[in-house]
Amino acid sequence: MTPPAAPRNAAHLLLAFLPVVPLGIGARSRPFTPPLPQEDQAPCAGLDGAVASFLEASRPEEQIEALRGLEEALTAAGERGDEGCLGPWFRAFNTLRSAEAVGWPLAVPSVERLMGIVLTLTRRDDRAGSFEIELVSWLLHTAEEQNLEDVPHLESLLTREGLERYLKAEPATAAWVPLLAARCLRAHGESRKAEGVLDALRERLVSRSNAYLERAYLELETASCEARLGRWIGAGRFLADAEAEYASWPAAEGEEDSRKRELREALDLAWVRQGSSTGRYPWALDRIARMREEPLPDSVRAQLDYYEAVCRRHVPGGDADASPALLRRALDAPSLPAMIRGLALLEQADLELERGANAEAGEALRSFRELASLEGGERWPLQRARSGILAARLGLAVGECDVPSAARDALVAYRQFLDTWKGEDEGAGVGILAFPPRRRLLADVLDLCLTAWPGEKGVRVAMEESLRARSVGSLAGDLGASPPGVSELRSDLLCDGDVLLVLMPTARATHAFALTKTELAHARLPSMEDLDPAIESLWRDLGRRPVSTDAPDPPSAGALADLLFPPKLAALILPARRLLVVGNDLLRRIPLDVLPLPGVGPLGLRRQVVTLPSSAVALALVRREGRTTRGVVALIAAGGKGDPARFSRPSQDRIEAAFADEGVNWLEGDRARLSSIAELRDRRALLVFAHGLRDRRRALSQGLRLARGAWLGDGELFPGELDSLTRSRTFSAPPLVLLASCDAAGGEVRLGAEDSGHLGASFLRAGARTVLLSAVPLQAEATSRLCAGVLEGVHQGLAVSEALRRARVELRSDPRFHHPHYWGTWIAWGAPSTTPH
Repeated sequence: MTPPAAPRNAAHLLLAFLPVVPLGIGARSRPFTPPLPQEDQAPCAGLDGAVASFLEASRPEEQIEALRGLEEALTAAGERGDEGCLGPWFRAFNTLRSAEAVGWPLAVPSVERLMGIVLTLTRRDDRAGSFEIELVSWLLHTAEEQNLEDVPHLESLLTREGLERYLKAEPATAAWVPLLAARCLRAHGESRKAEGVLDALRERLVSRSNAYLERAYLELETASCEARLGRWIGAGRFLADAEAEYASWPAAEGEEDSRKRELREALDLAWVRQGSSTGRYPWALDRIARMREEPLPDSVRAQLDYYEAVCRRHVPGGDADASPALLRRALDAPSLPAMIRGLALLEQADLELERGANAEAGEALRSFRELASLEGGERWPLQRARSGILAARLGLAVGECDVPSAARDALVAYRQFLDTWKGEDEGAGVGILAFPPRRRLLADVLDLCLTAWPGEKGVRVAMEESLRARSVGSLAGDLGASPPGVSELRSDLLCDGDVLLVLMPTARATHAFALTKTELAHARLPSMEDLDPAIESLWRDLGRRPVSTDAPDPPSAGALADLLFPPKLAALILPARRLLVVGNDLLRRIPLDVLPLPGVGPLGLRRQVVTLPSSAVALALVRREGRTTRGVVALIAAGGKGDPARFSRPSQDRIEAAFADEGVNWLEGDRARLSSIAELRDRRALLVFAHGLRDRRRALSQGLRLARGAWLGDGELFPGELDSLTRSRTFSAPPLVLLASCDAAGGEVRLGAEDSGHLGASFLRAGARTVLLSAVPLQAEATSRLCAGVLEGVHQGLAVSEALRRARVELRSDPRFHHPHYWGTWIAWGAPSTTPH
């Protein structure tokens, strides 16, 4: 038995193993290794002797006895605190792990024993020394290969408090421990905690003028966490910060120059991963071409072959014929990281199925299953789900299984993926459809459902799987919402005259499902990429104020309506009184209200429209226990001295007249504080008239400015602050919230994330049922009049969506506000009324 070679040190561990993640820190098979402390072999000579005795033993009883001797030698060395001899320690522990892996019995599991020795070291001093740093680095890499719960006491080490001793340590290599800890946390779905560790390390590294390498890899790992959370804009920003650290690194020679080259390769490969994962295929191909101009390690070249194959296959007009050869070359490289190898095998199986080479596809799938078993495939939920889909397609192609059975097996794997994915969200609004690989998986799932069960049953199953995919976001988790079935939607959500429209973007098409109390229809619409030009055009037309009062409605609205409402769907929508929409993220929050229907005109003027975060969230809101409410509280933070954005006096008078029997609390100027409504919890509606804010440093970047107060020291309200106040039971929202603030529904759109990346979601968490908001700059008078019209209609007993429709009609009748820029960008977001008509 030959044990694995010992790792050289913490940086080696970090860089050697990071290429297995989708957007990782390193990409070298021969990474930069900081100098190790000088080894004094004498104190640890017993460890190498114990290893040799075990390897030389030939009979089982001798081997068991030698294994016990090795364990005892490690215990003794740990109790003595032997330091300065890392090689023997690594060889001893690797030997234990190798023996454990093939079934040799140990008195104490190897990783548990190592954790115990680390705990002994941490009790000696409040700062870690070089020996402890290297040992902990090895432990963290080992822990990443296992489940966190399988390593006793490791969670305490991975807290900010547990890592503080390494943040304070003097050795230059100490920075690698928090970096490895962050990577370990991220690998186990704890990306938020990982970012907390990285933030603490960032504070420590600011004062180290020459820590260019550590800071660069810090930003790369932060980018990995952002990508894991679906925040691709943030990931790109941190990659840019890593680039800045690289650019700041002075020119060097010798070993220093080699480290800089390795960092350059890691950065370029991270950018390629980013481009491939976000669908920026032409950009990624350009980066790959530039990387290939330089000498590269075999591992990096193999990864580039895989990413180039994916990009060429999926880029419009790309050279897809080159993909098979690129994949074969990548798979032939022994240095290809395991996770990338698994992805390449699945891509190869998909390609072979497309060209009818079923035997080759089966071989690729068998190779993937073997690799996943060796590598702990339960950590690869997306790949396992895709493998199940491809296996079903293969079974159908060769006639080895009936169609429904193949579909059911595939759906089991797909649902397991959704179940494992839920834990990664942690309130960040991550989109299940944020990444092209997930959209490709969903495309396969829906196509399989529609093939397995022809007719309405297949449409029903496909729709329910679409709704399941849209029920795994943070808002659904916070509200305890579970994915509903068609029967549940018909009985508990839909009223007579309602149509539920579900838009589901996948890699090959946009699936649209229309459900009423009695009918169900399905249509394939153009893909998201094909819809994008029409969406961009309409956004431009809606986002800017018209140059004249007689400007016509934008023709771009009609062009988009033609793409989204084919005759089959239009036939269901035309006779409806209310349209409930799931999938506004696909349209980048463009309200369907502005789209014209044949013979009807703009939808939002003739029909009620409610945008649902998801069907699961809408049902949870409908079932939320109601409370008795009266009156309105209005926070008027804009319109002070010198501020032209004022809430109009006639609109105030109109609201006061409507609620004369219930009361209106006007909190203006310095009184427009969120804390001012603490004693007004029984109000029916909250109106916020304030300037919008954007802070691109935040994950959820869109907020608004109120007056300074006890709850908000600077007066800036962002989703994070409001969620904190809700969790502490400090704030609760009334059933209706009107956010009269520019771009209140702005911010990054995450596909499949319930469209929850804005303040509207935070108000729903805080108790609201419906939030009115817009994703464009607003005009003060038009906004004042629309809000007054909505509140007046609500007091009259109208559903919020009907009150919004009537307010739009009234505002459009004024020639100054005829254009949909003024009335058409508002959406009613949240739960529909159960008495809409």
